[in-house]
Formats: sequence, structure tokens, C-alpha cells
Amino acid sequence: MSSTLNIYAVAFDRLKQVPGSGDRRLAEAIGADLEYFLSQVDELRDEEEPAPSCREAVAQILEGAPLAPHLGYLYGYALEAICAHLGRELPNVPAISRASAWIDGVDEFLRGNGVPVRLSGLVYGGCPVDIPPPDDYPCIGSWPPPVIPGALAAIRRVGLAGVGYDTAETITRVRGWLEAAAADPGVGLIGFLS
Repeated sequence: MSSTLNIYAVAFDRLKQVPGSGDRRLAEAIGADLEYFLSQVDELRDEEEPAPSCREAVAQILEGAPLAPHLGYLYGYALEAICAHLGRELPNVPAISRASAWIDGVDEFLRGNGVPVRLSGLVYGGCPVDIPPPDDYPCIGSWPPPVIPGALAAIRRVGLAGVGYDTAETITRVRGWLEAAAADPGVGLIGFLS
């Protein structure tokens, strides 16, 4: 089975203001802009368990309504929709099989080359806003704005000669993510693995 890692460059201060903002216009804009994504998430719902639609989950987050702890997956995808609307989706990596082994290999390379971020943090590091944690997918992680400049400076010094194709391709992609985030002050990276 393959997984997909979606990365978004998002202004963290703006994102942290969204939960509980009551911004109905934002909820409507997300619903209109990401209608297909939200409908795809709705297809994941268990027909026997009553649950709000993903569009309704977005509205609940924005309203600051109580969030059902057992629906962490739904709020995770709703947060991804919010990030897609507020930020910019960056090129992801191709479908990943055996994600944990792949992530461990990339982390080992980053650590060995003095890069102060880990891909595992961008995948499993936790959500930058308060939602119930998903018990399965999506896995959520982030690299906050303060770590971006140092990580970018370090990764720019990394040579890729003699590195395997998959690792080199991923490190090149990570460098691109960091460059995209560094282009705007206050922007960090949020990852969703599903």
C-alpha cells in the first residue's frame, strides 16, 4: 500500500488564528475552493457511524465548536483543507511505500549532514493547532517558521554526489520546501501523510 505526503507552506500566525475565529466567509471559501477534496474525505466515512461532513468539520473548527475526540481523522483532513486554502501546496514526493522505513532513511541522512530538521517531524511531529489527534491517517507534522532559515542554510551545504536516487530526490524536494517557506517571513511547513 502506498502513502502520499502533502506539504503546505502556511503562515503559522494566520493558521493559529483560524480555530474559533467564527469566520463564516472563510468556511464558505474553503468549501467552494476545495469541494472535490472535501467530497473525497466524505467517502471515507463509516456509513454506520454518524459524523459531520468534512465541510461541516471545517466549519466546526472555525466556529470553535466542541470537536468529537473519536473523529480526529476528519478534523485532520479538515485542517488540511484549511492549510490548502490559506497556504500554498508544494510539490510532494511520489507515492511512498513502507513510509516509516523511507522516512527513517531520510532522517538518518539529514542527521548525518548536520541538517537540524527531521522528515519524521514534518510527518509525525504533531499538529500546530489544537484538534483531536487522528488515530490513523492523516499523520500530521510541521516545521515552524523559526527552524526554516537554519535548516535551509544547512541543507544548501549538503552534497548529493554518491547518494542513492530516492534519497537525493527527496533531499532536493526538502530543499525546495525550505526555500518556499523561507521566501516569506512567518511561513512554516505542515505535512499530511495519508
